[in-house]
Amino acid sequence: MLKMAELGNKGSKSNWIIMEGHNFPKRVQLHYKIDQGLVELGFNGRRLEQLIPFKHQLPADVILRQADRTATISIAVPSLNMAAGFSEQVATMEVVLRAAE
Repeated sequence: MLKMAELGNKGSKSNWIIMEGHNFPKRVQLHYKIDQGLVELGFNGRRLEQLIPFKHQLPADVILRQADRTATISIAVPSLNMAAGFSEQVATMEVVLRAAE
C-alpha cells in the first residue's frame, strides 16, 4: 500500500522516512519522524485552516499542525533506536506502519 523514498546517503542527522501511497495526489506524503515519534500525513502547499473542517472525522488522538508550507495530520508513535538493529525493533515498526495505514 505504501512506497518508500529510496534511501541514500543523507548523513547522521537524517531521521525521517518518507512514504507515499500508490494513489496519493501530488504533494501528499507520509513522514515517519523517528526523532519526534510521529507519523505525519503532509499536504504540501496547504494551510492548517483547510484541514480544520475535517477534524471531527479524525481519531481523537491526531494532531493538526502547520509545518512551514505543509499542513499535517500527525499521530504519536514509538521511535526507533537508530543505533540498534532492525530485527529487534520489528514490533515497533509494525506499530508505525499501522499508524501510517
